[in-house]
Amino acid sequence: MPARGEPPGALGHQAALQAFQAGASEFEIELAFLRACGLREQELPYNPIIALNDAGAVLHYQVLEKEPPAQRHSLLIDAGAEFAGYASDITRTYSLQDADFAALIRSMDEMQQSLCAGVRAGVDWRDVHLRAHQLTATLLRKLT
Repeated sequence: MPARGEPPGALGHQAALQAFQAGASEFEIELAFLRACGLREQELPYNPIIALNDAGAVLHYQVLEKEPPAQRHSLLIDAGAEFAGYASDITRTYSLQDADFAALIRSMDEMQQSLCAGVRAGVDWRDVHLRAHQLTATLLRKLT
């Protein structure tokens, strides 16, 4: 059960990452997420998406394989929990061994944080959205 005041969605994501790194299946990763959140799946704002490897490319993937794949490359997790009346929606991707993919993920995270830092009263969301497209295009051009 999460300690009082700690966002359960963040705790769940940390536990899911640890389970992935330890070799867990999709199903086991979801159980780790739920346990860390201290919630049942029915209490979440939406069904978690836990996808290993190629399954991360399937929109709204819901299979939850009970056996871990022979090789693990990546984890996509889209899962959230309610905290202080807000239903979080947290999506993250992790790379297990591919340094280039891990670098891309870090660059995307840095880009997201820079965009978030620019959000404040009076900033038009459309400008932030357009800037996200521009920064993504610049990053992808660097990688080709």
